Amino acid sequence: MPIDSVLLACFAADAAGSIGISGFDNWFSGLRAWHVYHNMQWNGGDEYVQLILSGVRKLAPSSSTHDPRPPVRLAHLEAIYDVLDFLNSYDAACWAVVCTAFWGVARLGEVTVSSAKAIDPTRNVLWKALMNWRNDSGVQSVTIRLPWMKTSHRGADLILTYEDEFSCPFRALQQHLSTNRDLPDEAPLFAFRTADGWEPVVKHILMRRLHEIWSARGLFLPSGHSFRIGGTTHLLSRGTSPQVVQKLADGAQMPSISIGGILS
Repeated sequence: MPIDSVLLACFAADAAGSIGISGFDNWFSGLRAWHVYHNMQWNGGDEYVQLILSGVRKLAPSSSTHDPRPPVRLAHLEAIYDVLDFLNSYDAACWAVVCTAFWGVARLGEVTVSSAKAIDPTRNVLWKALMNWRNDSGVQSVTIRLPWMKTSHRGADLILTYEDEFSCPFRALQQHLSTNRDLPDEAPLFAFRTADGWEPVVKHILMRRLHEIWSARGLFLPSGHSFRIGGTTHLLSRGTSPQVVQKLADGAQMPSISIGGILS
């Protein structure tokens, strides 16, 4: 039988102050999904229940939420740019990663791997990734198909355009693909050549190096999510329309071709 509104309200009240907002919302969504699946009436929308839910959200422990993440700024990219050797295979890959994440409005974890032993083709973009290189009326761009994003597990398109900036993601990606050419198909897109073969760019190792660079410059230390926030902030501040930024963040669908032909 369906759960009545009083029992739902009691369930919610019992959780007040002990669980974060997103965690409780997941619980409640699960209950609703069960009712929908079994074609039963859902009473979670009753005014009485909604009043209790409002209280639960207000009483969520502060430890269950993150402080707002500060954005990566151009000063952070400049600090990285000043110390990297772009003829070095690892540095070229790292620079391509940070420029891609910033200008592509992506989370760092969406373009790196969590471990050299945890490469997953369903989550990590690979060297054989489908890409679309375009030149529309003089505007150069490349679209990379990501198999997974935090907000879209079905994947999305990451779009990079040529920028008249030292941190141009289009040039950074081309430099990386040239320096680290001919990697095997199973390698991540952002991998680099080593004396023994190749290695992927691992997120926590990259972040440790970036923090060392930023600390030496006296800059605050952003997180991996801060690249997405920083890219969004920068694009909006220079007048890019919110609709375009939203499309970049969500992953606009575009036709794709193989990477193979661009390095011949």
